[in-house]
Amino acid sequence: MGKLHHDKERPSDSELVCRIIDFLRIIKEEGFETINTFKFLDSSYHKCLLYLCFHEKDGILLLFTTYQGCSINEARLYFNWKPSGDPDITVSYLSGGKFHEASDGFIWIGDQDCRQSIRSKLYELRKHGHFIAPWVKRPLLFMLRHIMKGEANEFGFKEINLGQIAHSLPSEVLHVIANRN
Repeated sequence: MGKLHHDKERPSDSELVCRIIDFLRIIKEEGFETINTFKFLDSSYHKCLLYLCFHEKDGILLLFTTYQGCSINEARLYFNWKPSGDPDITVSYLSGGKFHEASDGFIWIGDQDCRQSIRSKLYELRKHGHFIAPWVKRPLLFMLRHIMKGEANEFGFKEINLGQIAHSLPSEVLHVIANRN
């Protein structure tokens, strides 16, 4: 448990089962700052934490949850990203989301599973484009479902309402991720 990639050329990277202390070190080295943590119970009534982290320069929101307090369970990057080349070629570097047509090309509005290889994923995204901040459009912040209250919607999950946690986010984070639909 808690294994990390070690390479003479690159610093260690996260693996699928990563200890919290290792993941926090890696994301701090990548420029993320922990903004807040929320306690919640998972479906088996285990005590868990949801971390909200932010990369101010790139406008990336990172949400991750713990598994019984010792390792990472879920981790997702949320962002707006503009490819430097042909959008069709760069799709292989992307995960959830879709392209949004903008006046100067296409912008990816989405998220990326980052439990494994967070450094490598950030490197590839930066190599093939750049992050957009403030966001043009907010992706669905699905991981906030752990701390949201509300009725199930037609998709079968709880409505994700940023307003319910806005009071716990600094103004510089809200400025980047505010809804601009």
